[in-house]
Amino acid sequence: MLFSRIRIKKQVKLAIWALVLPVFIGFVEKKQHDRFCRDLHIRLDHNFEHYFINDEDIKDMLAGHAPGGRLTNLFQERSHAINLRSLEQTLDANPFVQRAEVSRNLDGGLRVDIEQINPIARVLWPNGEDLYVSQEGKLIPMSPHYTARVLLVEGPPKWPSVSLTQQPYTASLLQLLQYIYNDAFWRAQIAQVRVLPDGEVQLYPQVGRQTIELGAPEQLESKFKRLQIFYKKILPAKGWNTYRRINVKYENQIICE
Repeated sequence: MLFSRIRIKKQVKLAIWALVLPVFIGFVEKKQHDRFCRDLHIRLDHNFEHYFINDEDIKDMLAGHAPGGRLTNLFQERSHAINLRSLEQTLDANPFVQRAEVSRNLDGGLRVDIEQINPIARVLWPNGEDLYVSQEGKLIPMSPHYTARVLLVEGPPKWPSVSLTQQPYTASLLQLLQYIYNDAFWRAQIAQVRVLPDGEVQLYPQVGRQTIELGAPEQLESKFKRLQIFYKKILPAKGWNTYRRINVKYENQIICE
C-alpha cells in the first residue's frame, strides 16, 4: 500500500511538471522575445593570426541594418524584430569574412562570431592592386588594416575575376599553391611562384639563389619528391651556392646547373 502511494505521488509530480514546464519555457522565451537589444558581443577568430578586419568594421556593417544607419539605433529595436539571417548575409558579403554567425544571448543582446579568411598566396599585379588567394581559390582584395605574409605569385596579366577555379589552368595552379601551403617544409622554403607566358612555373626559395624549374603545375607529388631529394641529399653534399638552376619538370630527373 505504502509503495503504491509513493508511486502515485511521483506520477502526480511528473504530471505537474509536464504541465508547468512548457508554460515556464514559454514565459522565458516571451520575455527574451520582448527584450530590447541592449548590447553587442563581437568575437573575431584569429586562429591563423590574420587581422584583416576589426570590431569597428563589424559595427559599421551592422549599422547599415539599423534605422538611420546608426548602430545606436539598433539598441532601440526589440530583440525579436532584428533579422539575424539578414545580418549574417551582410557580414558574409565582406571579402575578409569566411563565415559569420549572429545569435541572441539570454539578455536579448547580439553575439557576432566571425571567422576570417585565410589567404595562402598573394597575386602581384603589374598594373593594378594585388589580390590574395584564399584556400578555396577565391580572389580577395588587399586590406587597409593588415598585410599577410604569404607566398607571392607573379604571372601573365590574364587571371579570372572571382576565383582561380574559373579556368582549367588557374585551377591547376591553385592545386600547386595548396600543395605548398599544406606542407610545412615547402611553405617555409618557397617564397615566390612565377608563371611564365607558356604556362610553365618557376619557384624561388627563401634560402639560396636557385631558380627551380617546375614545368607545368601537374604531377606535383613526383616533382616535389625529387626536390626534397635535392634539398636533403644534394645540397648538404655540394653546398647551397653550387647550383643556380634546378630542373624537375622531366619525369624521374633532377637536372642541376
